[in-house]
Amino acid sequence: MDQPLNNAHTNAHTDVTHTHTHAHTIDYVLVYRTITTTATTTTTATIEELEEEKRNDGWRKNFEEELCREGLVLQRDGLDQHQHHAQNFSMRFVKIHAPFEVCTRYAEILKLRMPMKEFPGLPPLEFSPPAMLQDMTDCVSRVFNFVRLSPSIFPPKNRHFTAVYTRDKDYL
Repeated sequence: MDQPLNNAHTNAHTDVTHTHTHAHTIDYVLVYRTITTTATTTTTATIEELEEEKRNDGWRKNFEEELCREGLVLQRDGLDQHQHHAQNFSMRFVKIHAPFEVCTRYAEILKLRMPMKEFPGLPPLEFSPPAMLQDMTDCVSRVFNFVRLSPSIFPPKNRHFTAVYTRDKDYL
């Protein structure tokens, strides 16, 4: 049973959801179970369980509204009733799709760092420490020579330059 939210349509053969002209992958899945209330199951489900289900449903709806307000695309799916320990319940799935615009907005807010592109023709940037610092480093490395790592086993890391992500400088 498909109940798409925010005009989402699913393709049954892939994990891609199409909204209007954009294709979204599924980023997160929320799963919860609901107690089905029929004449036969009302006696097995206690009043406390039904009240807890109602309270959880209110929190869940509020959470989903907040996600939609932030720009995420939600899609609900449900499974048929299942019998488990003499109690009927249904499994519900909420697929959450994060559009690119939402991801970039939060990357900018959280000041995530992005790797910068290498520009051809620029010479590699090399750091040469001052002579005094180099002498001190050599003395310390001689003292701790017995714990030196083998470069064949632990190769030196390449330097990658990063910058704080901004939507204005997507080209970096």
